[in-house]
Amino acid sequence: MSKIIGEVREEDASDEVRAIYADIKQATGIPYVNLIFRHLAVHPEMLDWAWDAIGPIYREGRIAAAVKQLQIAAPQCGRPEFTPDWSGLSATDLQQVKAILAFYNRGNPSNLIGLSTLVAAARGDNKPASPPRIGGGEVNNPADIAVPPLPRPEQLDPDAVALARDLGKLQIGGERGIVPSLYLHIALCPAAMVAAHRVVRPLLTAETWPQQLADTIASARELAADLAASIDVSKPRPPADIFDAYIDMANLFTEATIPEMVIVGKVLGGGS
Repeated sequence: MSKIIGEVREEDASDEVRAIYADIKQATGIPYVNLIFRHLAVHPEMLDWAWDAIGPIYREGRIAAAVKQLQIAAPQCGRPEFTPDWSGLSATDLQQVKAILAFYNRGNPSNLIGLSTLVAAARGDNKPASPPRIGGGEVNNPADIAVPPLPRPEQLDPDAVALARDLGKLQIGGERGIVPSLYLHIALCPAAMVAAHRVVRPLLTAETWPQQLADTIASARELAADLAASIDVSKPRPPADIFDAYIDMANLFTEATIPEMVIVGKVLGGGS
């Protein structure tokens, strides 16, 4: 895994990577590139291989169609302990927080299914249990969601960053220091990070959390098996040590960070 530590932020990308990022944003309809793709870009040949494989199913609307079928095992919305209290936010901050949640609640389910599909195809686990059932659909247009650029931790209020890191440590992969981007974005407004922390910490420590996570992952894998059966992974792969490390990392993201944030995002968004 040491070969793939780090990421290539959009503002730091080469022309080659920047072009792929632009295509990803156009095909997914998401105005920023997800962390997993920024990790892949550390080795541009890996990003190129991965996007060449799964890019077509985004463009055909098949990922968007699969997202509509994804079963997100979130706790019942409306329960007081899982209802964030945004009342302390200004109107401007509330608007920004809602935009951030809308952004991640559009992107994370899509990324979960897309990366699960990539892992399944790369490992040859691409035979659906039943005839393919996910056809094409409406292609996502770039979302009109005004979300500020992803901040660096050093640009944020230290107390808000501490709360974000506390939540990150409770999640799978927390021992590696992973802080999900959603938390850093919310930490732009310290009061919002406080409100989010009050809801998310009990969620992550609830007895029902492991089963909710497992059920969401199972739904994504079923959809991914269907999609993986039809994607083209014939393009020459990067060297085996790099390729295998990245596929292992992508699998970790699909088993932990992304499905975790799919559920967290739905809870913070009130079920939307």
